[in-house]
Amino acid sequence: PDTNVLINLLLQKNDQGGYIPGFRLLQPFKEYHAPNRTTDVCDEIYNHLVSGKIVILDLSVGDPILRERLSKRIARHILQSSMKTFNAGNYPPHIVLYVEEAHNIIGRNEPLTEVWPVIAKEGAKARLAIVYATQEVSSIHPNILANTENIIVSHLNNQHEIAELSKYYDFGDFAVSLIRAQDVGFARIKTLSNPFVIPVQIDRFDLAKLK
Repeated sequence: PDTNVLINLLLQKNDQGGYIPGFRLLQPFKEYHAPNRTTDVCDEIYNHLVSGKIVILDLSVGDPILRERLSKRIARHILQSSMKTFNAGNYPPHIVLYVEEAHNIIGRNEPLTEVWPVIAKEGAKARLAIVYATQEVSSIHPNILANTENIIVSHLNNQHEIAELSKYYDFGDFAVSLIRAQDVGFARIKTLSNPFVIPVQIDRFDLAKLK
């Protein structure tokens, strides 16, 4: 039956001889196909991470739906692979997922069973962590916000976003300064080791000074 279906796709005919679009349905995806690839991109990325390498995936261009699906697929593969190692009684590798423009990747209304909320809630046992950056706090999943241990906020220019942030820890005490202060490097920081939010001036990274 599988061979028959494939032949139908190639010939653009169904079992009764009628016309069907067949292989032409796949033509819009031609630009995403790499004929020289021999392994699944998810396996390749995870193998790089296990060996201690940094993997940068540029999803700033392309179809938004494809961007969301691809990011979830890769994140799910990383989670499942690390959990498999953990369940076998071994230590998974330490992996940090950096998500830039997180409001485009991590949806607010996703079910708790989706990969990003699961990683935020249970990723620690698999030695997985998420670092995400966004200008839209309100667009991030509430479960992820609730499980965020370290928060760095520099400047927000929207009362709605400040109201959302004020729900967590004591950021409400800094609501006025968050919308007024625009000094470069001035941030309000909440860390896991500190019970309170503290204002901090972050200097520009200078390798010469460190030496």
